[in-house]
Amino acid sequence: MQLKEKHCVPCRGGVPPMTLEQAQEYLKQIAGWELIDGKKLAKEFKFAQYLDGVAFAQRVGELAEREGHHPNIHILYKKVRLEIWTHKIGGLTESDFILAAKIDDLTPRSPSTVGADPCVCPGRTRGFAPTGEGKGERSHWPGVYARYRDSLPSIADEHIVTLLEGGTPLVRAHNLERQFGLPCALYLKCEGANPTGSFKDRGMTVAISQAKQSGAKAVICASTGNTAASAAAYAARAGMRAFVIVPEGQIALGKLAGSMTYGAQVIQVQGNFDQALTLVREIAEKYPVTLVNSLNPHRIEGQKTAAFEICDALGAAPDYHALPVGNAGNITAYWKGYCEYFARGKIAQRPAMLGFQAEGAAPIVLGHPIENPKTVATAIKIGNPASWQGALRARDESGGLIATVSDAQILEAYRLLAQCEGVFCEPASAASVAGVLQLAHQSFFKPGSTVVCTLTGHGLKDPDAALATASAKPMSVRAELHEVLRVLEL
Repeated sequence: MQLKEKHCVPCRGGVPPMTLEQAQEYLKQIAGWELIDGKKLAKEFKFAQYLDGVAFAQRVGELAEREGHHPNIHILYKKVRLEIWTHKIGGLTESDFILAAKIDDLTPRSPSTVGADPCVCPGRTRGFAPTGEGKGERSHWPGVYARYRDSLPSIADEHIVTLLEGGTPLVRAHNLERQFGLPCALYLKCEGANPTGSFKDRGMTVAISQAKQSGAKAVICASTGNTAASAAAYAARAGMRAFVIVPEGQIALGKLAGSMTYGAQVIQVQGNFDQALTLVREIAEKYPVTLVNSLNPHRIEGQKTAAFEICDALGAAPDYHALPVGNAGNITAYWKGYCEYFARGKIAQRPAMLGFQAEGAAPIVLGHPIENPKTVATAIKIGNPASWQGALRARDESGGLIATVSDAQILEAYRLLAQCEGVFCEPASAASVAGVLQLAHQSFFKPGSTVVCTLTGHGLKDPDAALATASAKPMSVRAELHEVLRVLEL
């Protein structure tokens, strides 16, 4: 395994530093670094502009935080000098060389050219979004198209429809790791941070942009909620009409409210999602409206960018990637993204894809469609996934699996994420974490491995579920200090 594919191990002291001979052997694996008195590593990076160096130093700092191993960073004029050693023992360990290799893998990028190739780690300032309708808008992230244009279908700048989606947080779940004694590093890809609160925005920017470029005036989708909200928002941004077909009484309140507020024409059908999808497919084939469900290949193209972001942030692909599986477009898209990065030599290996369906809505696991799927996780309450075959390819080609979790496991993971990690997701999102905890109990994961769980949507998408499952209900008292203190038991 290459150094850059390993992870730094915290040093608590009491171990001897590397000998000079050992350090010199490791030094052969990292180009351009110098050995200072056999006790430190140092390297100087040069830049065209001062702010380029500042941006690079920021990226190094974020890498150091993820690895739990911190270099000395000296920002000079058009230069950055880094020094690495293990402070607690006053010398070098393998972790120092691992960090150096990972830093070398961070290709310095200029803020002035951020649209073509911005800083890889989501969530920090990147200057101006330079292309399409986002040009000149100050942003912390330029949007999926500006970031990954070379990997997406060709669309002219004037047709790109963006709400600056993507760049979502990748959060280390330290508390869950400790509570369950996990042998792996667990990360949460928080897709609820997208503009309409779900991962659907990644695919919708591409699908709506393509529709705009082709001259479409209206789009249509069937939805369990998230696709509807995203399609409605991006159609509004593009000046198009949006038609949304949803199963009556089976859509979370937050999702339905979003679709209506964005101006979509929402039609509730007395049936399930699969029947709604059949209807919109027929309408799109016969009438002048563009289908923007994940059957539209441009949706998959946009959604694959989440895999790119994870690899860019970690410096490698995770060993395992866990996702909820409903209509199966997301697991299909992530696998496509990992395969593309692998083919381009950006990652040395691809992860095993782990998909999880709710027990009452598990057609892929059972091997046949389910006429009346049932689960509290409405976003994956689908009996005949449109991307069924894509999910099977992702599972089989990656050496992964698709399994079931119960509603009780989903709700417990939903509670744990909120109360242990401060991450509020919708119930369906928690299926990925529920599945990982189930597999961990079976000693499935290799020690030292990395696992990423995609959390597909924000918790406010389904406020009814939050209120129904809350462990503590609000209490009402008189507006008097002693009354409040009595309840607080202070």
